[in-house]
Amino acid sequence: MKPTKLTRLSVGNFTAFAKLELDFSPGMNVFVGANATGKTHLLKLMYAACDATNTKEPWEARLVPIFRPHRDVLGRLVHAKAGTAKLHLKSTSGQITASFKREKQFARISRPAGPDSWYDMLIDAVYLPARDMTEIGPGLVSLYDEREIRLEETYRTIMASAILPSYRPQRLGKDEKQLLEVIRRELPGKITMEGKEFFLRHKWGDLEFTLVAEGMRKLGLLWLLIANGTINRDTILFWDEPESNLNPKLMGVVIDILLAWQRLGVQVFVATHNYVVLKELDLRRTPKDKIRYYSLYRIPETDQIVCDSEDDLAAVDPNFVVDTLADLYDRDLERALGGK
Repeated sequence: MKPTKLTRLSVGNFTAFAKLELDFSPGMNVFVGANATGKTHLLKLMYAACDATNTKEPWEARLVPIFRPHRDVLGRLVHAKAGTAKLHLKSTSGQITASFKREKQFARISRPAGPDSWYDMLIDAVYLPARDMTEIGPGLVSLYDEREIRLEETYRTIMASAILPSYRPQRLGKDEKQLLEVIRRELPGKITMEGKEFFLRHKWGDLEFTLVAEGMRKLGLLWLLIANGTINRDTILFWDEPESNLNPKLMGVVIDILLAWQRLGVQVFVATHNYVVLKELDLRRTPKDKIRYYSLYRIPETDQIVCDSEDDLAAVDPNFVVDTLADLYDRDLERALGGK
């Protein structure tokens, strides 16, 4: 049975969006745009719908722990000055809808909302937040479970996945082993866990993750999730700002891994502000790779967020990442020429 792919999202009056409709690539989907144009919100929104197939809760119920609105009031996720939010997500295996009003208070609902076919399947989705939490390690899971803390559930979920034991080597396929080897070559040691802490073990001893550079920790987390099967061929992967705190020289490694997953059938959603991410993706892709870019921007006259999508990076317009780099080049050239 082929893994489920997300195909179309319709959003009405949700957070920053008055109205938005997107059609997705079965391969990689890359969101670009200025701050406050809703890139992260779209990733979380789709992840919540996928996660609902695991918890069997309504889509709108999953939005609260993932977005963490003030006092867990679901209605705070309704677009400004609108009365009702309406959501619709289609996949190759079913569809799901959600609708809630501004005055709606959050209450856990046991019944599924939307077509039952959505809840008859299980979508294996992984969400990687922009902020790394591996320095806290397994302790984050127990803290979240035992205490009332205002932290998005995505951090708890990814840490719970990271601490799972690795598969035995024979359980991993050839492609997964190759990806692990690619990451291992960039890490100065082996990732281990002792008690409630992660360590980087190398020839000088064990180095706790609080002393490891965040970029290295990010690669380490990726290694853990592949080694224990959290990210697999049936996964839909959501990754918010993979470039954060990562040396630009290592971005090629990350892009090669994402492209490799896409070639193995994994659907990938990425939000980025980084030129290196976009250019490495453009330079390393092959004609057979399925990549779609989404440019989110505001219309000044109405202050509404709209989106243009293209399958070619050069055709993306506006592209504030590339435009900003071009502006820097022009200003640098102007200074070098003495202002002429």
